[in-house]
Amino acid sequence: PVKLLLDLSSLLTSLHIYQCKVEGVGHHLPCLLGLVNVDWTPIIIEMLSNKLDKLHLENRYHRGYLSTDGSDLLREELPLLDKRIWFEATCHNYEKGLQYTMNEHIVRGGNIN
Repeated sequence: PVKLLLDLSSLLTSLHIYQCKVEGVGHHLPCLLGLVNVDWTPIIIEMLSNKLDKLHLENRYHRGYLSTDGSDLLREELPLLDKRIWFEATCHNYEKGLQYTMNEHIVRGGNIN
């Protein structure tokens, strides 16, 4: 799946990934696209460094697929990419109301309405 995502990110400008429940994988395990314990942070950064500029990851079944360290790194690195991007992911690492601007990019966390 990782190679496919990287290939797609060089062809597409937007991508929405919806993670279904994976049978046999507990909800407490960090799982995305059937892979458990993968550090998705560098993959997401590489994807958004390619042609892709809009990425939505919806994963309500396996909440830990983005670690706190990983999501912190995304908050730091994505605004530094040399293009406008839109990135949204299901992530429960932050309290409601996290919002600031960095390098002319709005960064939000928590359940923003």
